[in-house]
Amino acid sequence: MKERGRLWHNVVMGVNLPGETYPGGTLVEILDGRRVLIEGQKGVIRYSLDEVCVRTKEGQLRIFGTELKVSVMSADQLVICGQIHGVNICRRCE
Repeated sequence: MKERGRLWHNVVMGVNLPGETYPGGTLVEILDGRRVLIEGQKGVIRYSLDEVCVRTKEGQLRIFGTELKVSVMSADQLVICGQIHGVNICRRCE
């Protein structure tokens, strides 16, 4: 199964397709500086009003801002609202 995921990743990257066409990948969209949509998330690691840390297949995604809140959370999708100051991905985190 891992080989299949790697094959899809190589195909998508090789032909410059949008990331959402990569099955099992993580999609992150920042909408109007007030919302972050994450598809393919694996759970919230830390949560506060100024930082939300989310586990993804690729590593940890950290969202920085003020008055952050999780407005939607499902098995695969997460929406964080508030004033977004930055998003950082750490592929090799603790």
